[in-house]
Amino acid sequence: MEGVIAVFIPIVFLLATAGTIAFYIYSRSKERALMIEKGIPLPEPKDEESKPRRTWLKLGILAIFVALGGVISNLIPNFLINDIYLIVLFGGIGLVVGHLWEKKELAKELENEMKNELRSRTGNEGEAL
Repeated sequence: MEGVIAVFIPIVFLLATAGTIAFYIYSRSKERALMIEKGIPLPEPKDEESKPRRTWLKLGILAIFVALGGVISNLIPNFLINDIYLIVLFGGIGLVVGHLWEKKELAKELENEMKNELRSRTGNEGEAL
């Protein structure tokens, strides 16, 4: 009986995930169709190039820290701490590190944009600040 349940768990998870995504897409298209029918202007699409996305980098940092948590949990005897808690802890640390890194990078980009704007306003293209 446990084997049957173990087989159905991933199947149910995948079906639930696919159903949620399908419902989101369906409801979004219905909402847009109703907005067009009522004459409401559609919102402008977001400019994807204005804000750099580092999704894969964040996922990479998360994967590294989860793997690190798994390795460390195997090195510590099981009576001290449960493996899954350590893996989740390191996954959370990885998410925080990814957030802090992205925040730092965005601050650098904003600073560079402000410097460039200041240079263009003052007319001193060749001078450094």
